[in-house]
Amino acid sequence: MFKKVPLFLAIIFIAYSITGIKIYANEEIERNLLAANEVTNYTEIHTVADLQLMSNNLSGNFKLMCDVDLSDIEWVAVGSSSNPFKGSFDGQGYTIKNLTISNPMSIYQGLFGYAKAANIINTKLENANITSTYNFTGSLLGGGFGGTLIENCSAVGGTVSNTKSNTGGLVGQLNDSRITKSYTSNAVQGNNFVGGLVGHIKQNSMVSDCFSRSFVYGNKNMGGLCYSDTAGVLKNSYFAGSLADGNALSNGVIESSYDDVEQAKVSEPSGLGKL
Repeated sequence: MFKKVPLFLAIIFIAYSITGIKIYANEEIERNLLAANEVTNYTEIHTVADLQLMSNNLSGNFKLMCDVDLSDIEWVAVGSSSNPFKGSFDGQGYTIKNLTISNPMSIYQGLFGYAKAANIINTKLENANITSTYNFTGSLLGGGFGGTLIENCSAVGGTVSNTKSNTGGLVGQLNDSRITKSYTSNAVQGNNFVGGLVGHIKQNSMVSDCFSRSFVYGNKNMGGLCYSDTAGVLKNSYFAGSLADGNALSNGVIESSYDDVEQAKVSEPSGLGKL
């Protein structure tokens, strides 16, 4: 079903047709980045219960203090469209393992569901498995909006599956936000707007210094790394996974993006293999 695709197919999801594009909401994102670096009053997370309690303080600042295993837990995403996560989460390079969402009753599914002007950084997911029949699904985040910043995050192993739209290996949809220095190596299956890293990047959003080695399957509007039908930007990133047949044409801008990690100058962690 899957096949390794060369560069011109892997990144056909974005065309060079748009000019005069507004790159992304850089001022707001830069403010968020500075704020994330300056936060000193964190709530420490040591246990599964601590992680679950983030939903009680959606504007809080959280710091993961150790690896956390979510085996045998049916995870409930943190933040929704009516009550978004607006705080910061620093995983400090620790790993959240075996996240499972198997029968959600609403849109926006992932470790975080809906984030607005939030910072999610330094977070690793291992063997995250999400199966949804609703829109907006990603292992880390269902949807990022309003200047949300995702930096130095990853998802390795597991499957993200959605029968509707906006399905990504890390993020379902990115709108007026940015992902940088992040990667995926998992399986992604969706119907419409499907990508190995992000299912759908929309206006004023940027993906930079990222890569994906995911298996990606979709029925339409799909891309190896991400899909964009509006003013999204892909910069200094690459896709080297497997992309099933589909309609991957879209509008956006590609800058310095390759199918070779040395050309792209993206730092790929050692020992990361294909699924």
